[in-house]
Amino acid sequence: MKRFGKRLLALLTILPLLLLTGCIQGVQTSELALVEAVGIDRTSDGQLQLTLQIFAPRGSGSATAIDSSKNNSAILTATGNTLSEAVETANRMQGKTMFLGHNRVIVLGQSLVTESIQPILSFFDRSENTRQNARVLVSAVSAQEIVSTGLQQGILSAESLEAMIRQGEESNSAIECNYFALSMKLDDTEGSALIPVIRPLSQEETESAGQENSSSGEEGVSMAVLSQFQLEGTALIQDYTLTTVLSQEITQGLCFLLEESDSPVLVLQHEDTTLSARLHQASSSWSVSETQAHLSIQAKASIDELLQPGQRESENDFSQMEQQASDEIASLCQKAYQAVAQYQANVLELIDKLKWSDGETWETASTQPEEFLASLPFTVDVTVTFDRTGLETNQKVNG
Repeated sequence: MKRFGKRLLALLTILPLLLLTGCIQGVQTSELALVEAVGIDRTSDGQLQLTLQIFAPRGSGSATAIDSSKNNSAILTATGNTLSEAVETANRMQGKTMFLGHNRVIVLGQSLVTESIQPILSFFDRSENTRQNARVLVSAVSAQEIVSTGLQQGILSAESLEAMIRQGEESNSAIECNYFALSMKLDDTEGSALIPVIRPLSQEETESAGQENSSSGEEGVSMAVLSQFQLEGTALIQDYTLTTVLSQEITQGLCFLLEESDSPVLVLQHEDTTLSARLHQASSSWSVSETQAHLSIQAKASIDELLQPGQRESENDFSQMEQQASDEIASLCQKAYQAVAQYQANVLELIDKLKWSDGETWETASTQPEEFLASLPFTVDVTVTFDRTGLETNQKVNG
């Protein structure tokens, strides 16, 4: 949909910041510990626990040599009354300065997001080497468990988390969230944001996932890497604090509402056959007024399976599947809209959309956003058109 444009805009926005993070004056590379993943928890005694996956080369013959056959990362844990204090403790423990310019992931523990995360974001805001496009996740368990998962088996949590979230974004099961976007959204007047929630798989689940999947996933990423974690929904953050965790079904609907659907797959039941329909070339448009919010979605879809062995789909088959797919997407959108509307959360940025269509109503809505969002009806129409390749050929042969 409009995802490419959004990503390009975000890249152009943060590119100067990324360039600045590549250099720290007066500090030699040998004096830096390159952080690859960050986990933050609140301990039972009220302290902040910082868990870091750091780059730790394990080579032979040289202190800086890298042996690709070995695990070149290590886990470092430090605590403090503040995040700054915990980082300083980590610096002393490692004898190096923690460098966040290469950090891929920030994991917020379950115990942390139930309170305000504003001090956490403020630390990263003030850090001169924060990587602005680092992905942000909420853990259904402790952040330490997430960051430490798989390291002893030579599987890097940062790589695994990035691969899983990227795959989730492409399949409509994860909302895209990086540090820069999260900070900007929560700093807004109606500050609310959506963050993917994850948990580590148990050993039994990991073994099962490994058996069901092939040896490699997207872009050649090992399935051992992709099979370490599972998405558990989406955290709704308001005023820097967790409001609720939305289900995976609601997350799917939100991907359509946020126009972040790349190539999602819908499971359809046609007669006695279960089919997977992949959507592509999707487009959508919002229309927001004082009386309603309306979303229109058009998409093309294709199926890989035959309805019946040795038979081709008929025009009637396609019409039925198109209606079923359209109804399924509309239902997902309705459920997702109602889920966020009950919390008066402006995660769909409807008030911002209203500004361009009805400035007078926008002025009123922006002063009372919760009341406006709670009472705004939502309608959606969806048109899915299936690729009929093979149908025409079949008709010609039969004719």
